[in-house]
Amino acid sequence: MTTLGARIRTLRKERELQQRQLAEKAELTPSMVSQIESGRLTPSLHTLGKVAAALGVPIAAGILYPVFGLLLSPIIASAAMTFSSVSVIANALRLRKLPLPHS
Repeated sequence: MTTLGARIRTLRKERELQQRQLAEKAELTPSMVSQIESGRLTPSLHTLGKVAAALGVPIAAGILYPVFGLLLSPIIASAAMTFSSVSVIANALRLRKLPLPHS
């Protein structure tokens, strides 16, 4: 079975990204990306979400299995979905404060 780090490395290379570029997109350090890919570091769910988003992979329990070979427990999956909903609401509230250009 492919490890999480190896799968992330494969996805990164398929997208023709260097570790530094993935790190920048995911707001991580290049060292952290290297450690995750080599299996020396197991990413938190939050970090995994950032990596998945940077790679253009939706983070949901049903998507993680075919892409990363991971099955999330329903509790963790619901926490991820809750976090996603909260960030959508927070961004919507933040955007409400922006003035609209007048045409």
